[in-house]
Amino acid sequence: MADVVSICNLALSYLGDAANVVSIDAPEKSTQAELCRRLYPMAVRALLDMHDWSFATKRKAVPELVDEGGFGWRKVFQLPSDSLRVISVKEYRYQSVLRHPFAHVFPDHDPTQAEFEVKDGKIYSNVENAVVQYVSSNTDVSRFTPDFVVALAYFLAHQLVGARVKGKEGQTLAQALFKQFQVSLSIAKTKDASQEQKRIHFVPSWIKAR
Repeated sequence: MADVVSICNLALSYLGDAANVVSIDAPEKSTQAELCRRLYPMAVRALLDMHDWSFATKRKAVPELVDEGGFGWRKVFQLPSDSLRVISVKEYRYQSVLRHPFAHVFPDHDPTQAEFEVKDGKIYSNVENAVVQYVSSNTDVSRFTPDFVVALAYFLAHQLVGARVKGKEGQTLAQALFKQFQVSLSIAKTKDASQEQKRIHFVPSWIKAR
């Protein structure tokens, strides 16, 4: 299981640097630790924003802001405080399938994605009750997949290279690291996407007609 320090040391190793950071917080005062302290959080946020990572995705019913004007939208909802990027806004409705003593009432597992707009910490949409799917910025490092860790380390190394390696050597290394990052990011995205299997919700036409 990776942690912040191990990811930073992996990034430093990609630079050919001594990977011996013990902590990126005080009291360690090394240049490496200070650079990682400043650049690691930005690297994580940037990478989380590049894909709908399954381990960073959350679903949450959000409260309506009744005193807010919709500006053309029917409803205004509070954006989750840890939302880095909204993926979708949906409304889950319950419907009766058959008018029969043994009929069940079940949730629609594949609701239509609603139109929405995110602005100033608010979600504008036309749904009655919003369920938001979003990428969370508050994702514990222990949840990172191994492939995400590798991609993150290459990305962080690319951010660090300018401060650690100068001149043409630094430029060449930066280009090589970015290529490695692109490859590792593609692998991480592909494997992460395979974690999702959408449930097909089928209602026969003869039931819909009732």
